[in-house]
Amino acid sequence: MGLSSCVTQRTAVIFDVLCTNGKMKADNFMAKNSTEWNDDPCYEDLYRAASTMKVVNDSAERAIALMQQYNSSLTKNEE
Repeated sequence: MGLSSCVTQRTAVIFDVLCTNGKMKADNFMAKNSTEWNDDPCYEDLYRAASTMKVVNDSAERAIALMQQYNSSLTKNEE
């Protein structure tokens, strides 16, 4: 199972947000065989845009902070 199996037509919407004409560029490179993607200028633009994104897991960070706050309210003396 390679990367090409994870890319669908809905993936183009993400690229439309990332760069100008992203959906059109995504449609152009997705029409090609995945072995040709590395040489495609559209793919290079979208790859550059996607690689500059910062990945954040806000829900996990909030859950950890909530549990720490809850634990500290229950514990008065850790020893």
